[in-house]
Amino acid sequence: MISGRLASLILTALLLIVGVITVAGLIFAPDLVGVWASGYAAVPGKAEPGRDAAVGRLTAERLDAGRTWLAQQADDRWFVQVFAAEAANHAEIEALLRRLAAGKTDMTQVHVYYSELSGRPRYGVIYGGYASNAEATAAIRGLPAVMRANKPYPRQVTRLR
Repeated sequence: MISGRLASLILTALLLIVGVITVAGLIFAPDLVGVWASGYAAVPGKAEPGRDAAVGRLTAERLDAGRTWLAQQADDRWFVQVFAAEAANHAEIEALLRRLAAGKTDMTQVHVYYSELSGRPRYGVIYGGYASNAEATAAIRGLPAVMRANKPYPRQVTRLR
């Protein structure tokens, strides 16, 4: 039978080993992913720091749709920037998307994108796809009040790349 002291030493050693492995995993996780899954970062959305945050269902849906939409757009196309918020405030994005979905907004024209501004993760809500700045500007006048409330403005697709 194992003595109490020996059992205590074994338990302490196991806890120490597990603790060291855990801390090392946290510290070296990005490097380990780069070594073991080098293609991970090449998949759109997988290596985005803010993407794994607990975003709402609509935000996640529109984020996925936004990636697909962006990949299909030429750099000279335009859209309307409706809203943007830091990733930590993703609940604001979800709330706006809920208001849009509850109204008469064509949600297939609403997209969410992820970006970093000065190293800070952000989400943006955009609307439509237009051939020119003039078309995007004209479209702003026809947007529902909930979209116009945040002073939307036209932007070119190339600005999201």
